Amino acid sequence: MSNKCKEYVCIIIMTILQGIFTYEFLGGMPYIAFGILSKVTVSAFFMWVIYGITLYLITQKWVRQNNITVRCCIRTCGFGIIVAIIKEGFDLVVEKSRGLSASVIKIVVTDQITNFVFGILLIVFLFLVVAKRRVSFSKKSVRAPFCTVSAILVGYVAVIGSYLYKIQIETKEYNRTEVEICSLDHYFGMKILDINVWFYVIFYIVFWWFMRRLTKEENEL
Repeated sequence: MSNKCKEYVCIIIMTILQGIFTYEFLGGMPYIAFGILSKVTVSAFFMWVIYGITLYLITQKWVRQNNITVRCCIRTCGFGIIVAIIKEGFDLVVEKSRGLSASVIKIVVTDQITNFVFGILLIVFLFLVVAKRRVSFSKKSVRAPFCTVSAILVGYVAVIGSYLYKIQIETKEYNRTEVEICSLDHYFGMKILDINVWFYVIFYIVFWWFMRRLTKEENEL
């Protein structure tokens, strides 16, 4: 198995494991609640630490092609902790901006947007800063991953739009009360939450592929 294959296999496995852990133990939201010391919050924090460590090691080993030394391992642990702290900061800013009275749909959608943005920034940082790779744009090289990333985002927007449309139809045609509207919001919000984790897991994997192609060097296959 080539180094690039090993890299992709590790990325896919670790990202899927993170998704499974999020779905099974964090209620479908990889959210770190600031200032709240609970089992879920601690679990989410350490999950992001481990994910950050894994991505850093993969970047050093197979993207930058460096040997893994003791010094590198120390930096790796520090990087993982910083990743989790920054994610916690992201979540805090989003929580403050959406307010305490936000609907369930607004909460799960803004959380997902945070996941997308954070994943983009994290992976871009790893390739451009840690791996010190340069952007080498080629339409042929990036077409497939770019179209796949776009399809994931469009698909997610379409799913959210379909649920919002259903709520609008239910509200207008059946003259729902405030309590019933809240129940609909909770029902469809939970349905969105069920799919959120798998959208962002696929997105992270494909965006890694996109950055690999976007920073492809001339001597690479």
